[in-house]
Amino acid sequence: MKEFLIALVFVLGAGTGAAHAADDARFALVIGNAAYEGEAALANSANDANDMSDALASIGWQVTKVIDGDRKTMNRAVAQFRDALSGNRNPTALLFYAGHGIQIGGTNYLIPVKGTFETPDDVVNDAISLQTILNAFDDAKVSTNIVILDACRDNPFVKKNSRSMGGTRGLTVISKTPNVEGSAVLFSTAPGETAADGTGRNGVFTQALLKFIKTDLSLQVLATKVTGEVKKMTGGKQTPYSSLSLSDEFFLVPASMRTTAPATAADVPTVAVQPAPVQDNNQAVKASLVMQRETLTTEKKQIQEKGAWVGWMGIAGWTVALIGGGVSGYGWYSGSQALNAYNSSTNQGGYDSARNQMNGASQTFSVGLIVAGVGLTTGIVSLFLGPDTSSVDKKIQDVDKKITLLGGS
Repeated sequence: MKEFLIALVFVLGAGTGAAHAADDARFALVIGNAAYEGEAALANSANDANDMSDALASIGWQVTKVIDGDRKTMNRAVAQFRDALSGNRNPTALLFYAGHGIQIGGTNYLIPVKGTFETPDDVVNDAISLQTILNAFDDAKVSTNIVILDACRDNPFVKKNSRSMGGTRGLTVISKTPNVEGSAVLFSTAPGETAADGTGRNGVFTQALLKFIKTDLSLQVLATKVTGEVKKMTGGKQTPYSSLSLSDEFFLVPASMRTTAPATAADVPTVAVQPAPVQDNNQAVKASLVMQRETLTTEKKQIQEKGAWVGWMGIAGWTVALIGGGVSGYGWYSGSQALNAYNSSTNQGGYDSARNQMNGASQTFSVGLIVAGVGLTTGIVSLFLGPDTSSVDKKIQDVDKKITLLGGS
């Protein structure tokens, strides 16, 4: 079973008038990346994107679809999508993405195909930041943002044993955009938890979403229905996390295509329209911070493991220095003995023998000094080559402080 984290973020403008104005300008950018290399390849994400594209088109959305997009293709699609939005007044923008996604340093990244992602730098430089897409929506002055992420069924990059990719899985919590009054956040499961990918054509969450997307349900009720469907499909093993804060109803199906009258306030379950308790939000943020701490701890361990040879180099250096010092000490002692013998000699033979002993002791002393010098130099150099984890330690301390402020440990 693969791991994935699905984030569904709806950043909505308030007011009934704005919602109706957006009915005439509904644009969807649908991206499905499946053709990753080797073990990173995904089975369902292209199907998810194709099926979501068809479903959205059937309920009045103008859909731009990208299947197996590399970095250039995805960036170009985002730019073109932004330009299409800019040509309309108060448009509604929807992004659906299925594929691998990773959070690095609290930022979510969508992973293109045809790329190599073995380090965090690879992800930051060559993946697509979700914030970049949201900024494009802001540039187009959309009235309503709907972002659906079915991302990171698993994290194949951990298997490469890269320097700090271990421990990064799924996506982190997405903060509410400050300049909008309403928002709805739905995750397939809590940040960092395991979610089922599904054994059929679609992922579990996308399958549940497709079941209700063409109905006349408001977004609030639809989110509740999808949550219940996911729990039912997984036998309660997967419980989606949601946080809803909406000032008005919003419908994926435009008013002109709905077959029933809008639901009244009494029809909307209380749990769907009540703002999520602060404690729940704190739990989600705390879970994200715990994930970051695990990632940083793994990074520190890998740095230390890579620097293990420096430790052995230091041990060898100091050992050689001790041996050299011992040899020099023996040479000095032998020279002293030979000097005494020379001073006490009474014949030429005694003089010659003592002189030879002093020459040998002098050579031994010199060799010992050279060996000790080499060992001492090696030991000192090893001190400067040792792995530096101070930067990672500082980051871990910062994360721990944030967890403590949230009441964690």
